[in-house]
Amino acid sequence: FRSPGTAGYNAMVGAKDWIKDKFSSDSSGGTTATVGDNIDYSSASDNVNSEGNVATDRKARQLGMYNALRKQGFTHEQSLAVGGEIGRENDYGDALFSTHIDKARDEKGNQIKNGGALSWNRERYAKFAAHMRAQGQMDANGNIPKTQAALDAQAGYIKQEFSEKQYSKHLKKFNSNPNADPR
Repeated sequence: FRSPGTAGYNAMVGAKDWIKDKFSSDSSGGTTATVGDNIDYSSASDNVNSEGNVATDRKARQLGMYNALRKQGFTHEQSLAVGGEIGRENDYGDALFSTHIDKARDEKGNQIKNGGALSWNRERYAKFAAHMRAQGQMDANGNIPKTQAALDAQAGYIKQEFSEKQYSKHLKKFNSNPNADPR
């Protein structure tokens, strides 16, 4: 896991500002969501189309993934950091729900197939695919439905992978400082 850098973080903060503006109450009173609120917006009508799929709008996908990460227990700051990394990996495009060929090559010059939110590949992709299939969120061809449930399942796998011993050294700062500014 690498820090998403300022651009990825700013994209997620921009999405949260959009969320806050879109779902805050009007001038007649009531409460307004703040950036740190853990509010479930996944059922918002603008976040899915008539088939129940996550909208193609990147901000709506960011919203769905942010919410999925929060459901898994990630803090606001951790969700922004992971969300920024997802944006760096696939810009919240359709690759979020499928496989694609990495621009990099393996040590023998062969193409590398990546899949999902964090562009898992090789052994990591095999584990991710098994998780997604067990959740009913991936078909035999590696396609993932464009639904909030699929984003939730991917966030669940991220949480699982982040807790594995082999990644503990790399994620020590992330896991021990859950409210640290992700920039």
